[in-house]
Amino acid sequence: MLPKAGMYEAVNLVYKVLIPIYEHHRDCKKLSSIHGKLHDAFNNIAKQVSLIVIAINLPVQLRVIHFVFTVCFVLCIAFYRASA
Repeated sequence: MLPKAGMYEAVNLVYKVLIPIYEHHRDCKKLSSIHGKLHDAFNNIAKQVSLIVIAINLPVQLRVIHFVFTVCFVLCIAFYRASA
């Protein structure tokens, strides 16, 4: 239920409690299922982190692109005036 709600960080905390119980009972199927769900949860966290990094760096990238276009525009105007 937690992964469906997007609470991937909480999944790890819940399974930290459950894993020792299933290990004690040697329930390999349940342990396999839990580790698969943890794998999926951590992959989703990694995707979210990479999107956040991209979003943080985006304003810097936009300023660089804006600067490059501004320089090109100024050079084009200067070249046009020089040739006229």
